[in-house]
Amino acid sequence: MHRRALSSRGRVLGLNDPSTLVSVNNLGLLLRDRGKYEAAEEMHRRAFQCQEEELGPDHPSVLTKLNNLARVLVDQGKYEDAKEMHRKALEGRERVLGVDHPDTLRSVDNLGTVLTTQDEFEEAEKMHRRAFEGRKTALGRDHPDTLRSMNNLATVLLQLDKVDEAIEMHCAALAGREKALGKAHPDTLRSVRDVANISRISGRLEDALALYERALNGFQVALGDSHPTTVSCLRDYETLKNNMEGRRYTERQLESNKRRKLHRTRAKMKRSRVD
Repeated sequence: MHRRALSSRGRVLGLNDPSTLVSVNNLGLLLRDRGKYEAAEEMHRRAFQCQEEELGPDHPSVLTKLNNLARVLVDQGKYEDAKEMHRKALEGRERVLGVDHPDTLRSVDNLGTVLTTQDEFEEAEKMHRRAFEGRKTALGRDHPDTLRSMNNLATVLLQLDKVDEAIEMHCAALAGREKALGKAHPDTLRSVRDVANISRISGRLEDALALYERALNGFQVALGDSHPTTVSCLRDYETLKNNMEGRRYTERQLESNKRRKLHRTRAKMKRSRVD
């Protein structure tokens, strides 16, 4: 549908008409949701460049297109380019919209995410905490955007070994998303996977495996088997499952060796008594 709209508008209105670029942007968003990141980048780059040329770099719509392009670059691991774009979008939104505007806080949160991918955890924490506090004030604690910031903050806190606060925030984000979005929503499932990660790190392996399985089953239904998020969750689930099975096998082998050693010792003692 988006492709048909784009083709029709491009043919009738022209490739750089604002309505055509709306279709370009929407198609990019759809492609990103489906995990087709290279095609999504092409759409978002086209929408950004055309609008920047037409409206100037500080127009709110241009800054939105820049933000969308940066997000899909993160999806592809192009972190340096994404970080530069997110900083540019944030600076523009602060200047044009103000520091507490919802779009500005979205850029704050997105910058925190790319900083986390580059192990810049201290600055990432500042960004995510700013976004969380700002969204909590503006939107309320249970708003989906606030819950996203809470989840992102929890992720970076775990990297900084602030485990207790990270666990509390991840669990609160999961509970909030289940209530606000439902148990089958992809964002809720991402929180399930994050709580599974913490359970694994904390040594609660059975709990972690069950949570990974829940997230995986949900992703398969919501996103499809081939989506990168589903594939990543499947990898986490299978890795933990195989490790647990390997550990159980090792434990069984050790127990079997212990029993054989005990049997040999008893047999030797018995022969000694006979001698």
